[in-house]
Amino acid sequence: MVRIEKILFPTDFSEPSNHALPYAVALAATYGATLYVLHVITLFEHDPYEPQHTFPDINGYRKKIEAAAEAKTGEMAARIRQGPGQLRVEKIVERGVAPYEVILDVAEREAVDLIVLATHGRSGLVRFLLGSVAEKIVRFARCPVLVVKPHEHEFVDPETGLLKLRAILVPIDFSQASERALRYGASLAEQFGARLWLVHVLDVRINPSYYATGVDSIFQINPEMRKSMEQKIRDFAREIVPEQQSTEYVVLEGKAHVEIDAYARKEAIDLIVMGTHGYEEIGDYLLGSTTERVVRHAPCPVLVTHQ
Repeated sequence: MVRIEKILFPTDFSEPSNHALPYAVALAATYGATLYVLHVITLFEHDPYEPQHTFPDINGYRKKIEAAAEAKTGEMAARIRQGPGQLRVEKIVERGVAPYEVILDVAEREAVDLIVLATHGRSGLVRFLLGSVAEKIVRFARCPVLVVKPHEHEFVDPETGLLKLRAILVPIDFSQASERALRYGASLAEQFGARLWLVHVLDVRINPSYYATGVDSIFQINPEMRKSMEQKIRDFAREIVPEQQSTEYVVLEGKAHVEIDAYARKEAIDLIVMGTHGYEEIGDYLLGSTTERVVRHAPCPVLVTHQ
């Protein structure tokens, strides 16, 4: 069973960033976890082109920033405490040059079990995940990371604030990373009574000479392959997924991140749980870039587990 005793919620106070707050609060309430609300004040002394160097009263400006950050973080923590459930909430304000490094340091220092964060914060960069801040957290964190995007399929009821986790998808590539993700996903499915989809994607390119015959799929060439791969998934999951768990075993063909995204949309999946080895094997299937692409394009929140 998944145990979550400490949850870290980094925020820059922007609306997109705070979109992940209901998830952090709901998970903290469900597991009785302590919620850490973290804001990082970005230092600029290292950047000679930073316009703040030209301010006439730079020390006074810095003090205003720090006072405002302390106040807003405290206000957010107080609002959460006053909500239902009487959650244990701690506020943390840190300073650093690289926000993602500070977030990772706090996660290590506080031994958190889960980081919950949103994509597209106040950086202004039209890039994946807070201008690469969350991308680096997903890649380098040592604990699971739940990534939430605004305007996507949600599994927190906006009216009650309760979790409605009914459909979980776990991509399977038969690696230790996907085994770790499967254990996490299966535990969540059991706890919330959710249905589990185990999906393997075959990225097999058939010889173009077959196209003239109307064949464009490996399953047309080898009709038994789908059944054999489904059985391989069953064997892989046998010691992890309880027999009574409602589970679908699915084999798809194509690019992993494209097929996972499309299938999640088709089945109205609430949560995708994936494993990653991090930057050391970033080119591998379902590791590094594939996981990041799924996080980037998925129609629902993605929970990334780590080694």
